[in-house]
Amino acid sequence: MVLAGDGTVRAVVDQLAALPAGAWIPDLLVLPGGRTNLTANDLAASGGALPALRRALVATDAQRWDVGVIERRTLCIEQAPAPPRYGFWVGAAVIDGVIRRTHEHRARGAGVSGAGPLSTVTSLLRLGTLALRGRSDIRAPMLDIDAGPAGRLHDRVRLLVATTLHHRRGLFDPYASRSSDDLRLTVASNRAMHFWRRLPRLLTGRFSAGMTPAHGFLSGSCEVVRIVGLDGYSLDGEAYDTDPGRPVVIRSGPRLRFFIP
Repeated sequence: MVLAGDGTVRAVVDQLAALPAGAWIPDLLVLPGGRTNLTANDLAASGGALPALRRALVATDAQRWDVGVIERRTLCIEQAPAPPRYGFWVGAAVIDGVIRRTHEHRARGAGVSGAGPLSTVTSLLRLGTLALRGRSDIRAPMLDIDAGPAGRLHDRVRLLVATTLHHRRGLFDPYASRSSDDLRLTVASNRAMHFWRRLPRLLTGRFSAGMTPAHGFLSGSCEVVRIVGLDGYSLDGEAYDTDPGRPVVIRSGPRLRFFIP
C-alpha cells in the first residue's frame, strides 16, 4: 500500500520498475495522500483512502487476490549517463518551469494558499496562466521533437506533457490518442494557431483537424519520443535537469500491477 502523492508513488514505482526481469514485484494499492494525486486518480479506487483500504483488506482476507487488479505501463526517461527514471507523467518546457516555481512558492509560503493544501493549486493557476501567455520570466525552449508515427515538431515549445495513465476520472485528458496501452504525448508550440481558443479542446483531448504539427500542435501515441534542446523536466512532479545538447528519450517502460478494490 502507498498512501502518498505523485512524487512518493514515483519513488516506489522507480525502484520496482528497475528490478531485473523475473524479480518478484507486488501488486500495489495506491491511495491519494499528497498535494498532487494524478497517479492515484487513475490507479486508486473511488470513495476515498479509508473505504478503499477497508475493501482491500476484506478482499485479501477472503483471498480474492485478482479482484480489481489492473496493469499499467510505466513511463521511462533516459539521458546517459544518468540512470533511467520511471514514473507515469512528465511535464516539460514551460510546464516544467511552472512546476519548479510552484515548489519554490510552497517552500517559502505561509498560510493555506502559501504552504497549505491549496498552495499547489493556487501557484499552478497563477504561474501557469502567466507563463503560457508569455508574461513571466519562464521562457519557451527551442526543441526538436521526434515522436515517430505521431509526428515531428521543431519550434519553441510552451507545453509538453506525456503519460501512460488513462485519466479515468474527470474531463482532463489532453491527448488526441485514447490508446489504452502506449505512451501518449501532447506538444503545443509558441506558434500554435488559436492556442487560447483551442485550449479547452486540448485539455479534454478533443483535437480538431487543424491541430497538427504544421500548425504548432503535436499529439498522439507512440513507443519512443526523442527530444533535443531540453534542459530539464518534471517526472510525477519531481524536477530533474538535463543536457540540452543531447537527446532525452521518453519511452514505454515495464508493466506493473495495481489493486483497485
